[in-house]
Amino acid sequence: MDAPNYSTYSINELEDALAHIDHDEYPERVSVILEEIALRQTLSNHRGISSNQTQTLGFQQEHEAGYQSKLQKAQQAASSYNEVPHPNWLIRFWKGQVSLPISYWVVGILISLGTLALSAFVEIKIDNASSRIELGIYMMLLYLVLVPVITWQSVGIIRSAIRHPHRGGSQGWSIVAIVMVAIGIIRFSIDFYQSGVPIITESISLIGADSTYPATQFRVLNDGTELELYGGIEIGSELLLLEALQQNENVSTIHLHSIGGRLIGALRLADIVKEYNLNTYVKTSCASACTIVYLAGKERLLGEDGVLQFHAPALGGKSLHDNTDLNGAFDGAYKDAGVPNWFAKKIRNTPNTELWAPSHKELLRAGIVSRIVDSSAYGFSGFGDENEINTQAVESGLLTHAYLVAMKDKDPDTYYRIVTINEEGLREGASINTIATEAQAVLEQRVTYYIAHGSDADIVDYWQVIIKQMQELQGQHPLACAAFVYPEEVPLEHHAGNEVQLSSEVRALELEALARLIANQQVSPSLYSDEESDDMITTLVTDMQDNSKAHFEVVVVPENFVDSPDIMCSAAIEIQQRFIDYEVQTAAKLLRTINAL
Repeated sequence: MDAPNYSTYSINELEDALAHIDHDEYPERVSVILEEIALRQTLSNHRGISSNQTQTLGFQQEHEAGYQSKLQKAQQAASSYNEVPHPNWLIRFWKGQVSLPISYWVVGILISLGTLALSAFVEIKIDNASSRIELGIYMMLLYLVLVPVITWQSVGIIRSAIRHPHRGGSQGWSIVAIVMVAIGIIRFSIDFYQSGVPIITESISLIGADSTYPATQFRVLNDGTELELYGGIEIGSELLLLEALQQNENVSTIHLHSIGGRLIGALRLADIVKEYNLNTYVKTSCASACTIVYLAGKERLLGEDGVLQFHAPALGGKSLHDNTDLNGAFDGAYKDAGVPNWFAKKIRNTPNTELWAPSHKELLRAGIVSRIVDSSAYGFSGFGDENEINTQAVESGLLTHAYLVAMKDKDPDTYYRIVTINEEGLREGASINTIATEAQAVLEQRVTYYIAHGSDADIVDYWQVIIKQMQELQGQHPLACAAFVYPEEVPLEHHAGNEVQLSSEVRALELEALARLIANQQVSPSLYSDEESDDMITTLVTDMQDNSKAHFEVVVVPENFVDSPDIMCSAAIEIQQRFIDYEVQTAAKLLRTINAL
């Protein structure tokens, strides 16, 4: 494109061209314009003044002075916008010496792509961070880079936009560019306040402070089939879980007893739970990030007294219940677990300073919990560190039962055998059912002793409770009923406590009667002689024969009636009832004599 012929321009046109030409792109034209302006000034200075112009001399001098002022300003402007570009491109951009299209579009696109690449890099590094310090550094990295880069970019674009009209560009595009940069700065500032400040605060805490969560610990339970996690959840907890699972290949269920902890640690634990196809179980309480791990279970089990506690996550000490941008990972974990929207919304709306504990009914309705289970069937958990399981702690639980209080006083040897069974069972992580079965076997061996030394009224009361238990089993589990009287003839799997459990109400009645029986032991109880007791039993059985031949035959050959459990149960109840149909003192003395044999 040919250069304009500036020799034909008026002084006003020359000044206007100097003000709007792109000095970076057309430095030669700028020099020509300046030369033309200087030439016009020289010609004006040497111009002759005729006699007939004397009257207008004052006016011309005034005009020349104004012209010189405008020319000086034009020369200064030309000098300013025709400065030599800085050799360093980054500084050149910062000073606005790069054209607006390149500053706004090219550099803007490159920085956007760079930001996306850096974000992806940081996300990968955060996912693979193996320590608190490493995690803190990578969490902080994005904003440490973005803040100076955004500042540099914004200043460079604004300065370039200011220069744009003097380079021959549009004043409108200059204004638009400045407005868009201002909007971008405002948006970045809001994002930095909402997300950046919490992230940087959390990063500083990770790098410079100790963990605020208790250490993650594990206990193997129930003969190596279950594993308990207790304490807090931190980055690195997943490595401890992985090690525990590799050392205990038969684990199928993980107990969760935790106040929660760091979200990234919980997400990693959840991945391992899914990988190993584990059931998750809560006997006591699982709160905050712990619930992320719980939801990863193949089956999600909850004890009858178990509690799940939810709230929104926090970052840098700030609750994120009103921050949708930073809730992504948290929401994703709940979505993957199939948590319904109404339930997830309730969690998001609960600040991290509060805890929402849904009822069992709500948890089942939302599908959070697969089923409510009897905690006594699972390894004992929720006690804390194994070192906390000691004789004193075990006794504090046992002595809430009146029969054990009486036993400690009247039969300390048996009592401390039961304490040892419980203490060793808890340390080994055995189920309450397993511990109770072993303790019950010891107790059953001593019940005959307690009956043989009990008071008359207490013996009869205890026997009446046994009959009540048999009657409870009669309708649905007659073999369990018969097993009370014929334990050797009835297969073990049909005994009460195995195939069927007695109700808590009737079981409580037995323990109350047992407590009185133990508490009122006699040193020298009154007994019948062998001949006397044999005669009484013979009379009792003969009366049964007169009343029911079938019941009499059950007494004679009980093993023949295992396939007729109804008859066997009815006969067992009748014979027990006949023992206490005597007057109290007679009945007690007879039962005492039988159990003393």
